[in-house]
Amino acid sequence: MKKKIIAGSLIGTIVIALLIVNALFINPSEVKIREETIVSGKLSDKFDGFIIAYFADTHYGYTDTAQIKRAIEKINEFSPDVIIFGGDLIDEYAAGLDKEELVDLFSSLKADQAKFAVLGNHDLTGMDSEEFVTSVLEESGFRVLINDSAKVHLGKDDYINIVGIDSILNGAPDVETAYEKVDTSEYTLTVCHTPDIYSSLTSERSDYILSGHSHGGQIYIPLINMFTRPVGAKKYFKGKTSENGVTMDITNGVGVTHKSARLFADAEVVIYKLSAYN
Repeated sequence: MKKKIIAGSLIGTIVIALLIVNALFINPSEVKIREETIVSGKLSDKFDGFIIAYFADTHYGYTDTAQIKRAIEKINEFSPDVIIFGGDLIDEYAAGLDKEELVDLFSSLKADQAKFAVLGNHDLTGMDSEEFVTSVLEESGFRVLINDSAKVHLGKDDYINIVGIDSILNGAPDVETAYEKVDTSEYTLTVCHTPDIYSSLTSERSDYILSGHSHGGQIYIPLINMFTRPVGAKKYFKGKTSENGVTMDITNGVGVTHKSARLFADAEVVIYKLSAYN
């Protein structure tokens, strides 16, 4: 009996040690690709096979720059039609942030049609921070959508809507203004950094919602994470949710914040392939 207890303790210690090594030294320097297919009768045949690459939460300044480069390289491998960034480009604004490096990084992202972005709570900690991040994104070829929308055309009457809503945390989300110019009879994809915006949206406004912010817990331990969810991701925290005819997908993000560790919440880039049916 005593030998079994010792053996069990030894195995438990080894497992815990391996989890710690994985969380501290392996997971933070990996980027997984998650591939998803979005099927809708609202999509024209011209959008069949259309690829959208989505990533968020790079937290430049805290996350190792090599990690951000890994994500960019993986995105470019898919030759996406559209690239969408979901906010929190930086971790904390400081005068010493290397804007030139950031512009070089985000300019190297190649999309056949367009690049869009929303801002996250870390990007919105002050006027200087917001101006810095917006400038980086715009100089890198991204259109920043703050309670605004855009159309991606593949023909005069063939298009999808991309809607960007401001972050619940540190931002000023305005759902009515965001959809003001949107004809929702056409396929509509909504992006908001903070997933709790989901409570304000229905299928009458959007077909699919992309979010981030929570990092999937970053160190995901369900019982603990129930009590440590950040503002803006209190109700909707991880993975996919489908209610009221609309699906939301929360990415784990690319980078890390507060601690350079990940466990059961792999850093990821999400590749969406659109599929039309009539």
